[in-house]
Amino acid sequence: MNTGGAGLGLWMVKNIIEEHKGQICLEGIASGVEISIRLPLFHKVG
Repeated sequence: MNTGGAGLGLWMVKNIIEEHKGQICLEGIASGVEISIRLPLFHKVG
């Protein structure tokens, strides 16, 4: 908390998750930030 930054790390994480057809959600809560990451399961065919 109270640590400044350019936000580049979160931007990179968001792009990687989206490249894998996933989703990221950030929500402010009383004690800080809650982050949820959803990635699809991969099933190899063949």
